[in-house]
Formats: sequence, structure tokens, C-alpha cells
Amino acid sequence: QGLPSLEHLEMISPPLVSRVYDRDSISIGEFYIERRLWARYQDIPKSLLQAVMAIEDRRFFDHWGINLQAFPAAMIPLLQGKRVRGASTLTQQLAKNLFLTPERSLERKLREVLLAVKIEQTYTKEEILEFYMNEVCLGAGAYGFRAAAQRYFSRPLDSLSIGQCATLAGLLQRPEAYRPDIRPRESKNRRNLVLRSMFEEGFLAKAEYIAALTEPMNQASWRPGNDNASYFVETVRQQLGKTWSDELIYQKGV
Repeated sequence: QGLPSLEHLEMISPPLVSRVYDRDSISIGEFYIERRLWARYQDIPKSLLQAVMAIEDRRFFDHWGINLQAFPAAMIPLLQGKRVRGASTLTQQLAKNLFLTPERSLERKLREVLLAVKIEQTYTKEEILEFYMNEVCLGAGAYGFRAAAQRYFSRPLDSLSIGQCATLAGLLQRPEAYRPDIRPRESKNRRNLVLRSMFEEGFLAKAEYIAALTEPMNQASWRPGNDNASYFVETVRQQLGKTWSDELIYQKGV
């Protein structure tokens, strides 16, 4: 009882950023609740997808929503009220992020499992990955990997190095704890763990693995818009508010 219907699943629409451009098509401001820039599955680098699967769900393309080997072991700490790590598939994580609360209970975990199975029945694996890669929180107000690539490296997704892909994938477990801009040591250690997982899974050749380990932890600060245009952007927001709803302005990516 209480699980969303298949029709509800088919209308998944997470909040997106709305941008203000000047007459030269330069972005000068943004409106959002969650800073999310949607990336289509075909535009997400293979190395980034592999990094995420290597550290979070190595059998993603083989299971039907849950990892039967890991699930029983996860029940013991769950029944003790402890946090469970590493037992949830990407589909379960998506189900929790979209529809469920973070409470620790057997009932909530079972709802997560059932919802994950429904998602797998409704969408292809590629569609699930696209939802997941755009939905997750990656710290510093960035939601989804496209926004995170811009936030931490000031780069588009298709220009990320293998090491940068691993760095972003490493944020999934604890976004604020592994931020490369404020915790470079912890971020590097986590990145190297992701790279090791990619190598063990066969996603990286030995030469690629060694090269990625030696990549410097370069990151570039990024600020949205133009500070000099803030008054104009606020005027635009006020004008839009006369005819558009807050939901359309702040969540629909107009």
C-alpha cells in the first residue's frame, strides 16, 4: 500500500534550473530549488557510468532491481537501527531519492525493494541510469553529474578525465565529506578507491588505472551568472512572477 502507481513513475520530472540569458545568449542568472542540468543518457561519458557502477552497483545490468546476495546481509544492521551501506542497487537508491523518506525501518526498506522492482519493470536500464545520473545530490548544491562537473571542474561532461569521473562518482556515498574543493585529501582517497574498483571490474586497463591515479586533483571554482547583472535578473524574476507560477520558474527549466 502507498507505493506510487506505474503512471506516476512514468511522469518522473525532477526540478531543473531555469536560466536568464542576455541578448548575446550568455547566461547571466539562474532560478532553481535544486541546481540540476539534465544530461541525456547518450551524452554521459562511458567512463563516468563505469565509475558509478564500479563503486555503487557492479551488477547493475544483470539484476532486476535488487541484489539478492547483498540484501539478506543488509537486514541485520537495519533491524539494529544502524545505517546500511553498499547493499542498495542504483535502482533502489533512485526509488528512495524520488519517493521515500530516509527513515531506517524494515517497512521502508521493503517498500524501497518493491518500488525498485516496479521501476525496473517500467523502464529500460539506460532510462534508469539517466534518471539516476540526473537525480542524485553531489554536494555544494549540485544535483546530477552535469551540474557537478560544472560546479567542481568548470567543465562539460564530455570533457571530463577518467580521474575526474572517479572523483564525481566518489561523491555519491557522502557528498559533503568528499568534496574536492574543501576536502581534497579525502576526495583523492575516495577517487583512488573508485579507480581501484574500476580496474578490478575490468573497466580500466592497467596503464589507464596508473595514469588516472597520478592525475592532479585539479578543480576550478564556478559561480552562476554575472554579479553585475543581479539587479536585472531580479527584475526578470519579478516580471515572470506576474504571469508564471513559482513551480514553472524554479523547477521546470524554462
